[in-house]
Amino acid sequence: MDQKTQDQIVKIACIVSAIGAINWYLASMNYNVVNMLVGDGKSNVIKPSTDLEKIAYLVVGLSGVICLWKCCSDKN
Repeated sequence: MDQKTQDQIVKIACIVSAIGAINWYLASMNYNVVNMLVGDGKSNVIKPSTDLEKIAYLVVGLSGVICLWKCCSDKN
């Protein structure tokens, strides 16, 4: 994989992680955006209710791992 592709993946992962972080913040105020968009729309807690919602949380979690890996592996 070339450097440009890796940089694009990291950029997308960081954006998804930021969106996930904002969702967790909103969930602390009983407003779960992921559940409203891809879940059943009934739950206000971080507890997946549909397979699509589980996939969304999986993508956010993996994005966080990619961002963490990138931050820890940078030698600058």
